[in-house]
Amino acid sequence: MTITAPYNFVPLSTTVHEPEWAEAVSHDLPFQDGVSGSIKYTLTAKSPLLVGGRQIPATQDAPGEVHFYQLPNKTHAIPGSSIRGMLRSVVEIATTSRMANVDDRRYGLRDISGKYVSAAYTTKVRDKVRYGFMKMQPGGNITITPCNMVRLSHRQIEKEFGLSSFCFRAGESVADKYRKWESWAKVQGFPSLSLPFSLNGDTVSRLGAGTNTGYPVFTGQISDGSRDKPGSKFKNKYKDFIYYNPREEERFEVDERTWGDFLFIHSDPYANKSTESDAKKTEQPKLSWDNHWKQQFHNNKQVPVFYLQDQSLLRIGLAFMPKLAGDFSIHDMLGHSSKDHLDANIQDMATLIFGQVDNTDIGALRGRIACQPARQTSGESTQEHGPTILNSPKASFFPNYILQSTGDSAGTLSGASYATYLSSSGNERPQLRGWKRYPARPIEQVIVQPLTAEQISNTRLQVKLNSLPTGAAFTGNIHFHNLKPEELGALLWSISWGGDDNLHHSLGMGKSFGFGQVTVKLDELEVSPNDPQLAPTHDTEQAVNYMECFTRHMEKATQRKWASSNSLRALLGMANPNNVHHYKGGLQHMRLSTNGPNDFLQAKKDGQALPHPVLAEVALNKNSTPWVNETIARLAEEHKQKPEDVWRSKGLAQAWQEIDDAEVRAAALSEIKGYWQDHGWWDKPPGKSAKTAFNIYQEG
Repeated sequence: MTITAPYNFVPLSTTVHEPEWAEAVSHDLPFQDGVSGSIKYTLTAKSPLLVGGRQIPATQDAPGEVHFYQLPNKTHAIPGSSIRGMLRSVVEIATTSRMANVDDRRYGLRDISGKYVSAAYTTKVRDKVRYGFMKMQPGGNITITPCNMVRLSHRQIEKEFGLSSFCFRAGESVADKYRKWESWAKVQGFPSLSLPFSLNGDTVSRLGAGTNTGYPVFTGQISDGSRDKPGSKFKNKYKDFIYYNPREEERFEVDERTWGDFLFIHSDPYANKSTESDAKKTEQPKLSWDNHWKQQFHNNKQVPVFYLQDQSLLRIGLAFMPKLAGDFSIHDMLGHSSKDHLDANIQDMATLIFGQVDNTDIGALRGRIACQPARQTSGESTQEHGPTILNSPKASFFPNYILQSTGDSAGTLSGASYATYLSSSGNERPQLRGWKRYPARPIEQVIVQPLTAEQISNTRLQVKLNSLPTGAAFTGNIHFHNLKPEELGALLWSISWGGDDNLHHSLGMGKSFGFGQVTVKLDELEVSPNDPQLAPTHDTEQAVNYMECFTRHMEKATQRKWASSNSLRALLGMANPNNVHHYKGGLQHMRLSTNGPNDFLQAKKDGQALPHPVLAEVALNKNSTPWVNETIARLAEEHKQKPEDVWRSKGLAQAWQEIDDAEVRAAALSEIKGYWQDHGWWDKPPGKSAKTAFNIYQEG
C-alpha cells in the first residue's frame, strides 16, 4: 500500500547560511543601508479558517468546542503571534536557516511488524534484557537494584488458586490485574507483593508455598490466552513474571537523561489533566506508568522494570520486550544532516529578523519586526464542523519522519530495512525528513474527518470546530525596524511567495483537513531609509526591488543553487493547491482501528515510506545550468520519466560524461552533485542506476 498523510516534509539544507552582517545587527546602531517602516496587508481565507480562541472542554455527554479568537470588543482577529509564526516558518526554509525550535527528544521503538524493521529492534533486545527494581531514594536519586526473574503462568494461577479459566482478560490494565491479584492473595493467606513459591530448575513448581519469595510482575501486554479448541495450544501470551532475589550490592543510579527518556516514552502528556482541552488530546490506550506504576513510585515503593545496558546508554522499560529509547535523539539526526543545525551561535537570517531567546553564548536577540493583530473586515459568521477528532501525528512513525532510501516516487523502500531511531546495518546515520508542512489542496477536497463507528460513542475525545468560511478577510500591519534591504526582501518574499498569487500559506487549526489555507496581498509598503540623504517612499511597486535584492543574495550565498534547490522547490510545490493530484491516495490520514484495518502496521509490513513531496516545476528551469535543464528535459521525454527520476539516472551521468567543454562539464557536475546532496544520495546512491551514475561522476 502507498502511505498517505495530510502532511509532508521540506528537505533540510545541508548547510546553514549566516549573513555577513550578522554580528552587526542591533536596535541601537543603525545600518547605513538599513530601512524601517510598515507593511499593510490583506489576508484572505481560501478554505475554512480557525485560529483558536475560547475552548470548551469535552465531557462524557458532549464534545468539546473551539471558537475563533476574538479581541475584547468581540471582533474576530488573528493574533500577531500567529502571523509571526506563519511567516517565520517560510523564512526559515527560504533562507536556509537552522531547524532550531525543536525539542531534543529520544523516541522509543518496540516493533516486530515485519522484515523491514524487526531486525533493528530484535538485535538490540535478544538475550540482553535484564530485570530489577526501580526506586526513588531518600535523597531524590533514582536507582535500580538487579534481581532474578522466573516466568509466572496464568494457567498455573488458575489451577492452584481454583479460579475459572482466563483469570486475566484482554483489555485489562495493569492496575486491574493487581486489584484482582490482591483479592486472590488475600484468600490464599499471603501478602499480595510477597509471593511464596517453589522452583524446579528455572520453572515455578508451586505457588503460595516454598522457600522462595518473589514480587509478582504483571504487564499490559498479556491477552486472555484463548484456545482455538480444547487441548490446543494457547493462541496468545499467557505468562507474566516473578522477580526475586534482589542484589543490593549491584544497585546503580539512573542518570538524568535516562530518566527523562523513560518518562517521555512511557507517559501520556495529557494523562490526569482534566482541564486540558480535549481538542489537544490524542486517542491512545492507558499506559501502565500513568495507570499504575507512577503512583507506586511516588509513594516510595519499588517498581519492577526491564532494562538494557548498551554501551553508555541505559534503557528502561515496563515489558519483557521493552520500548527502547532510540540510539539517536532528534538533535543527533539533525547533526547527521548538518552540524550547523545544532550550532546555536550561528545567527541565520530567520534569527536575525525574528529574534531568539537567551539560550546561547550570544545571548538573547530581540526581533526587528512586530506583527499587530489582523482584524476581520469581511466574511460571514462562523460555521460549525464536526464533531471530529483532532489526532496529532506521531513522530515515532519512522516511515514518515525519518529519511528513507526509496526506489520510486511511490515511496517503496530500496534497501533491506527502514532507517529508524535505532542503529542498524546500513542505517548508522539516520536523518530527519525535514520541515513539516501541510500541502495546499483545492476547496472541494477540504473535508473534516468523520468519526468512525468506534469513535462515535466516546464524546470525551470529540471536538466541534467553529471556523470562519472561505472568503473571510482580515487586514493587519507589520512594523519593521533597521532591516537590511536583503532582510526586508526576505520578509516580503515570504509574505507574497515571491509574487506568486497561486500559492497558499497555512494558518490555525485543522490543517490536516485542509483548513487554514490563506493568501496574503500587499496593500501598502512604507519605507524610511536610515540614510538621511534618502527620502521615505510609499510605493508597493518597490517590493519587487527588495525581493530581487533578497534572491540575488541567496543565489550568491548558495552558489546559484537557491532557486533550483529541493528545499525551495518542495516549499513552493506544497503551497500550490494545483499539485494535489500528485499525491497518490490523497492527503488523508491512514486508518487505525482496534477491530479493523491498521494501515500504519500494513505500510511497514509492505516496506513503504512517505513519498517525496511535490517539487515546484517552475523552479526547475530558473537559475540553473542550461545544459542540465536541456538534458533533463530531453531524457525525460525520451524515456517517459519524471524529471526528478532523471536526476539520479545513469543516462544523465552518461550524457555528462560526453561533454567536451571543461567549463560546462564542471558547472553541470556541481549542480548535479548539489541536487544529489540535497536528497541524501551522494553518500548512499538509491538503486542500481544511481550507483552506476555515481561511479561515473566519481571517475570523471
